[in-house]
Amino acid sequence: MVARTGIPALPKVPAGLDEPLRKYLQAVHDAGQVRFGQSRNDRDRSPTVGELQDLGILKATDNRLRLGTALAPLSDPFDASLPRHAPTGLSLIATVVMNSSGAYVVNLVFKFTNSVDPRVISYEVQYQLARHSGVWQPLYNAPRNQHEVTTAEIGTYQVRVRSVYPADGIYSDWAETATTSLGTYSMLAEIGISPPVNPQLFISANREKATADIRVSVGFDGVGVKPDRLMLFYSTAEVPNALALGADTGTKLYRYPGAGISGTFDLPVVSGSTIGKVMYSNTSGQDIDLSGRWWMQIDSVINGMTQFYKVRESSPTELYMPHGENLPFVPNAGDTIHIAEADFADSRLPEFKLIWVNGEVIRHSGIKFDGQYYFEVVERGAEGTTQADQTGGVAHYFPALGPLTNAVEIMASDFTQIGDEFIYSGTIAVNIPANMTWASISCALVCKTTNGAATPYLRSFIVPLTIAGPA
Repeated sequence: MVARTGIPALPKVPAGLDEPLRKYLQAVHDAGQVRFGQSRNDRDRSPTVGELQDLGILKATDNRLRLGTALAPLSDPFDASLPRHAPTGLSLIATVVMNSSGAYVVNLVFKFTNSVDPRVISYEVQYQLARHSGVWQPLYNAPRNQHEVTTAEIGTYQVRVRSVYPADGIYSDWAETATTSLGTYSMLAEIGISPPVNPQLFISANREKATADIRVSVGFDGVGVKPDRLMLFYSTAEVPNALALGADTGTKLYRYPGAGISGTFDLPVVSGSTIGKVMYSNTSGQDIDLSGRWWMQIDSVINGMTQFYKVRESSPTELYMPHGENLPFVPNAGDTIHIAEADFADSRLPEFKLIWVNGEVIRHSGIKFDGQYYFEVVERGAEGTTQADQTGGVAHYFPALGPLTNAVEIMASDFTQIGDEFIYSGTIAVNIPANMTWASISCALVCKTTNGAATPYLRSFIVPLTIAGPA
């Protein structure tokens, strides 16, 4: 049964009116009946003050209407006895994104779960970095629970949030979280860069000008980190930088008997040596240049024999160790230096000490001697290749960063995409010996990253680059 409000009934629309006016007044009449409780639609009628008083929602005090006892818990929502609820489930996650200029930057994503309190109208969020010296900085004040920002800052990021209530100065406690970012390197390294697909080099060299016109064709499968440059590595020599192999034991690649060692001789150690430099006596009085393909081994009376190390640099009285390597002890006067002239030279840092044998790239730690000369293997099937039995093969120096390798950098922005391939054409400076008889070329896709104050480069596998013809 429809409840009646006691409001006088609306009169009917008079007859004899223009049709547009009659329709308008009839619509007003019908709406008024619903609102005033004079129709059968009791759900949409407006309640009266009297009804709200009867329900205890309103009460009359001092000739004024106030909230009644039925809404007492909400009449003073900021009573000290009522809890104030802070947001929960805070998370601050660092990811990497590519900005509009094509560089990778750190993207901070801050999220939290909204307060369970329906009285909360907004969330105040602040942040702090190490350079702020303990002073919190405003981030936003809005009814949203997620925020993203890109940044180049390195170090710890702190974020805190609290619930904001309608009354001025009424907040929940702060909820805090933090994360530390050293830059983009570790995150991009987890993703990785795919190696170049079917890289080909077309080259026409001009030895007189020490330049070369080149055309590079390379594919990229689009998986992983997008590179910002292609690195070409090449090594040239007047005689092959290679060593014929005999037996392959898996962890040792032995020199083919009688091949690869042009000569050996000994020198005496004198006082003044260090783990990075060996002092010797040149009793012949000749100026001996040992910085080519000479390797040295220390035979110590006290400490025994070391492996062979490539001589990086020499003088008439000093032999220098390769960069990044040290002798296991300081040679003493009276020790002996065994010198071997090999057909192979490699004094690069451990990451880039690579040889190529019949399609397999092998990472080695140098040449040792156990009655025979051999490569000590660090990693088989390196740089994405597959291990195979290399008995009887030839180990070629595989170009990568370090001594005896020349590097050419071509920015990704200089390539033109044609179908599924990226093409670069241009002229580069080259270092080609006049009597070159051996060359090896490789390449890798690279992306510049950040890691603390450093700017390391993330690379793909280094793969051989096929010379496909003239440019």
